[in-house]
Amino acid sequence: MAYNHGTDLLISREVSLVNGQGTQLYNGGEKKDYAYEVSLGGTPIRTKDWGLRLNANATWLQEEIIAGVQVRDQNLNVLNYLNGSIYQTGFPVDGFYSYMFGGLDENGYPTYTNLENEGESLSTLLGEMLTYSGRRSPQVYGGFNAQVSYKRLTLNASFSYQVGHHVRLLNLYGGTQNMPLPTENLHADFNKRWRQPGDEEWAVIPTLSNHRLQVTSGGISEGHHYYGVESASLVPSGSTGWTLYDLSDIRVVRGDHIRWQALTLNYNFPAKSIESLGLSNLTISGSMSNLAVWAFDKRLRGQDPVQVQGVGMPMLPTYTFALNIGF
Repeated sequence: MAYNHGTDLLISREVSLVNGQGTQLYNGGEKKDYAYEVSLGGTPIRTKDWGLRLNANATWLQEEIIAGVQVRDQNLNVLNYLNGSIYQTGFPVDGFYSYMFGGLDENGYPTYTNLENEGESLSTLLGEMLTYSGRRSPQVYGGFNAQVSYKRLTLNASFSYQVGHHVRLLNLYGGTQNMPLPTENLHADFNKRWRQPGDEEWAVIPTLSNHRLQVTSGGISEGHHYYGVESASLVPSGSTGWTLYDLSDIRVVRGDHIRWQALTLNYNFPAKSIESLGLSNLTISGSMSNLAVWAFDKRLRGQDPVQVQGVGMPMLPTYTFALNIGF
């Protein structure tokens, strides 16, 4: 078990611009960290020819911000909420938020709960339009492995796991939505998109459209589908309705998974069989890494929870052959 209580941590606060900048770091933060680790191992089978060795370990982490930043309208940064770096009192360090998806309208466009509320402070409006989505880093992680041996042949399999966190699915839009060209790939999720009136009763993938779905805090010409917000500070700069869809809770899934890290097979030749070759030791081995990932949330549909913010595809398997010779 490990415990840490940090005080006088650096956090930012708003200061007058006469200082040359709008924010300043000061020693006012406080955070508690807890960590528990358990390891188990044993050899349930051990005979003259056969052996089985099992090992497992688990680590549980817990963090809490006791004194964090005070969010005001003047220093409000919505990206801190969306990215999980708000450092707010009473919340975990890596807790993140998402816009609340309100379903599709009769035209197949996404709607967002409380996005167009008005008449209140910006911090209040942000609290109404965002929902807590969980933590970005796993709360429990570890691994386990099994080693089976028969005479001079050894087979070893190792696995790792992570549970207790959430991730966003790969972006469907990247901020814009245009009809795909014949040479472009299209995500398979669009097979379940809105196609005709009435589909909004079951579909959660918007229609294909060339509309930009502007998000504006000012006037806009008639005839454009758009969202009006109280202030531009409530959405990331340059956002569209498609951006908000990728940042909404409909695109958040559990990141819990088990990864098959490696499989190794070794054979150590008997000394008598290699003496005539002038060798003291001869071992051959073959190994495979990154064999598979099993995600607990079916909505990932093959996306790697660890790589989901990058290319999203699981790491490619690697294969290795080794020959060790001793004289």
